Amino acid sequence: MSLVKHARKILEQNLLKQGETVLLVTPHRYKTELVNAFIDAASEIGATGGHLAIIPRIEGDRLASGLTAWHWSTYATADLLITFVGHGLGDEIRREVPRPTSDYVEKVGNHPYRTDHESINREGGKTRWLDMMMPVYLQRQYFPTAERAARTLEGAKILDKAKEFRITSKSGSDFVQKKVGRPGHAQYGIADYPGRWDNFGYGCVATMPEEYTAEGTIVMEPGAIIPSLGPQAILTERIKLTLDGGYVTNVEGDFLARRFSALLASYGDKETYGVSHVGWGTHEKAVLGEATPDEIDNYHHNLAGSVLFSLGVNYGHGLGGPGTRYSGGGPTQRKSKSHTHFTIFDADFYCDGEKVVENGKLLET
Repeated sequence: MSLVKHARKILEQNLLKQGETVLLVTPHRYKTELVNAFIDAASEIGATGGHLAIIPRIEGDRLASGLTAWHWSTYATADLLITFVGHGLGDEIRREVPRPTSDYVEKVGNHPYRTDHESINREGGKTRWLDMMMPVYLQRQYFPTAERAARTLEGAKILDKAKEFRITSKSGSDFVQKKVGRPGHAQYGIADYPGRWDNFGYGCVATMPEEYTAEGTIVMEPGAIIPSLGPQAILTERIKLTLDGGYVTNVEGDFLARRFSALLASYGDKETYGVSHVGWGTHEKAVLGEATPDEIDNYHHNLAGSVLFSLGVNYGHGLGGPGTRYSGGGPTQRKSKSHTHFTIFDADFYCDGEKVVENGKLLET
């Protein structure tokens, strides 16, 4: 499939129609061929709009974000907003240029919402917002399907209704957390509803639970993944976490446990240790492949039946609920300098006693 046909398939899946406005937003350095394919495809559909490359600010010897209130007010005028970020632009661009959107805790826009993210990702918003974070070869492999969307939405509805969830495993995990008032969050890779945000190609369910209620233990066996450990992201040793009052209070194990503990300590922030979001993967085509950073990032986040955790920031990640087709975290509170993922692949996951994942396998919901 040509790149223009690929881009057009994505635009049509995200319901872009003739006469609608689409805004493609990139850093000032970007993959020209990919962005041009989206422009050509949007033209074929008969959409209006354009491509916006963000002009960065210069601060000393580095480039900083040039985002202003003007950018966010412009974003909010689009029917379909596509932001090209992260791995989808290549390692060299991801390392060297500021993102085209602000982080969750930030607010540079002139609007009444807690964060810039929530100014668009909310019930009553106009804009459908899609993040493109994968390189093209993974975009093709992870391409969204109607079946995956239905499976993910059903999981989010189950999690949405639950007041509490529990995670256990044969290796010793026994973890519980409350989530009263926190919505279920569905990422199925399509922004097909006003006010909805999604990551292209993803398949996962999550919740951003009550921040100070996490209790118990999580055991990561060899094969579990902590992406922030870089070349040692796929664990070869056992790590045991103890949680109390919403925070990781102890990290047990050998060399990799000490590395993980040092990583968390390096942020100098208590909230780095707090649980941010928890959920499970729904993607039936997620594979590890050659275990490149791109492949690890998408595999650990999405593999059907995997259980994904995050520690650190969850504040301002959309308002969520059925009015956004279950996109967003609700009234989250945790602000932090970090957002650290880890994934286990041998867990049972219960929502108010209903088992939805068994020993790393997603059950029919």
